[in-house]
Amino acid sequence: MRVCKASLAVLLVLAWLTGGAALAIAGGEFAPCSLLTKAEAAQAMGRPAQAVVTQTHRNPLGQVRCFWDVPDDSQMRYVLVQVMCDSFMIPNLKKGGYSSAKLYADSKKLLDNPQDIPGLGQAAFWGGGGLRLGAGLHVLSGKCYFTVGVGTGDPKTSLARAKDLAAKVISRLP
Repeated sequence: MRVCKASLAVLLVLAWLTGGAALAIAGGEFAPCSLLTKAEAAQAMGRPAQAVVTQTHRNPLGQVRCFWDVPDDSQMRYVLVQVMCDSFMIPNLKKGGYSSAKLYADSKKLLDNPQDIPGLGQAAFWGGGGLRLGAGLHVLSGKCYFTVGVGTGDPKTSLARAKDLAAKVISRLP
């Protein structure tokens, strides 16, 4: 079990660090920034979104992401959406038994105190705030697993706004 958790952690860190640029997968691109508008991100942050960074080239997990930021703000304000769907994963991972549901469950096991969040998708949990591994609102919906992170400077506000955005993402998933 420890080896499995360590392997998953390595895969997640690799996915985050590489940004998927060198690990593009055949089959086209999915535009993660289409899941939320710039105006929705700005409303969640409480400030106009100025910078948008998108990763549409999928890494081996099939992860794509969109990051909105307010770079000139003294507080760390951001919205981050990361999406992994079964159809995005490389075939070898699927053959090995990986799926969005397994990735969701494994991610939850890695955290010390995930907080279950009822009423979103098939299952959801809050991994806390900030830009650290495991943070954000994690949601399993259909054959997709996604996270929404919102940085507002206040953990309760960040969670409430992440819930609002997650409901929008669910309605727009492929």
